Amino acid sequence: MNKDRDSVIELMTNVYQNGNTMMCLQAGMSAEETTEKVTQSRPAVQYLMSAIFDKLDENNILVEE
Repeated sequence: MNKDRDSVIELMTNVYQNGNTMMCLQAGMSAEETTEKVTQSRPAVQYLMSAIFDKLDENNILVEE
């Protein structure tokens, strides 16, 4: 499964950040501030998504086709 690791982490990061963006905008944060905050948080989100992926892989929860 490691060959797909980066693309899965990228997908998970994008889904998380899209959700975060929508919540920020709905809470009244400006589009500019939302973009800035989401961009700043990307490395941390990628790190967390990587840790989640690795934990799922360690516990044989991921399925290969």
